[in-house]
Amino acid sequence: MKFKDNIYLLLSYTNASDIKTKYPNIKSIAIINIIGVILYFIIPSFLAKAIITILLIAVNYCFKEIRGIAITFTPVVIWVLLFSTAKDIPMDWKRPIDVDTLINLEKKFGSVSFKFYKNENVFFDLLAWLPYGIFHYLMPFIVGIYLIFFYKPGYTSAYVFFFGIMNVAGVLTQLAWPTSPPWYYKKYGTNAATYGMHGDPAGLQRIDDLFHMNFYYTTFTGNPLPWGAWPSLHSGFAVYSATFLTFLFPKYFLIFYLYVAWIWWATMYLGHHYFIDLLGGLIYALVSVSGSILYIIITKPYHKDYNELKTILIQEDIETTNIIQRRKIHSNNHNSYPISEKPKGLGEQREMEQKFTTADSTVVNGGSIQKEDSSSSSHNEYYPSYDQDPKGNNKIISNNDKDEDSLGIPNNSNLDKMSVISIVDQPPNIINNSIDITNTKLK
Repeated sequence: MKFKDNIYLLLSYTNASDIKTKYPNIKSIAIINIIGVILYFIIPSFLAKAIITILLIAVNYCFKEIRGIAITFTPVVIWVLLFSTAKDIPMDWKRPIDVDTLINLEKKFGSVSFKFYKNENVFFDLLAWLPYGIFHYLMPFIVGIYLIFFYKPGYTSAYVFFFGIMNVAGVLTQLAWPTSPPWYYKKYGTNAATYGMHGDPAGLQRIDDLFHMNFYYTTFTGNPLPWGAWPSLHSGFAVYSATFLTFLFPKYFLIFYLYVAWIWWATMYLGHHYFIDLLGGLIYALVSVSGSILYIIITKPYHKDYNELKTILIQEDIETTNIIQRRKIHSNNHNSYPISEKPKGLGEQREMEQKFTTADSTVVNGGSIQKEDSSSSSHNEYYPSYDQDPKGNNKIISNNDKDEDSLGIPNNSNLDKMSVISIVDQPPNIINNSIDITNTKLK
């Protein structure tokens, strides 16, 4: 299978109803998107980045090759745009940071998160770091890749599209209602927060200290949206994936939601979210994942999965090659001997041989001449024939027996090869109606 075919198949995966569509614009699409991404990172203005992103999405919609995947990833692209450029939003557009509401709600819930925020030790640090600092970022990719290779494209589209919707809704909420997380309350209480302050790795700072690195310190102090405690998208990621997987594998729901509980504990233990934040992420996730599941139930994705599509594409390449070879054989059979230079002495036998070697073979059946595709009969003389008994079971009948019976020749006949050829070479009108020339075997 050609490398280009693999690329096209993956790019058109969410629009794979017609895999025969070619890819005349694949290079243009790649160049446009590469230039667009470079400009996105070079230009500092939030408004300019937003315009470039919208233009890129619109351009990708114009190309049939990737229209389906462009639609699927549009919410994800918008989410990344909003999150990554949050610090570039003009100050006049930003809302005051709320440092009171969440802590007051948390106290009404019994200060659940502060119970986990204590009792710090290395074992718990590592146990919290795995889901919060690693698995959280990998889980959407793991689920998405699994769906690509083992489920129909509609499942992948639904998962990715509504996952992006959840995150867009979450970030818009955080921008409209900026709130301070537990680590801020622990450091500053309810004192007013400003946008000049940086984020904080909180409990993940102990992981940096343990491994002698500054990874999480750099990541969280440079967080473009440090005032996005509610809703918790760590909770949203986990609940969304767990619920979607439960839809696919209901009997493993306990394992999926144990992962959710692990994430929830880790976020509170590390001081990044209140319990009320987790409930907010739960609500956003359940609403979004309900949309993806309803989409699948209503549309009932009919596209084939990746392996089936790949097999079909390979089969199409094989069939195309066979057609080209048959045309060459047909052309050679008709053009190898010009009429004026045709060898003498071959007579009717040469004409019959040419008929039998062309792409379409002549079958005499029931007194009429029919055309039969050589792909299904050209090798019958080399393989045993199959008949069915009254129960419908196949039984093998040797070609010798079948041919001799159909020709009316006794099994112990001593006819030589030329005798059979002489019978086959007779005009069709004197051959018994039941003879299938393509199935005749020379003794």
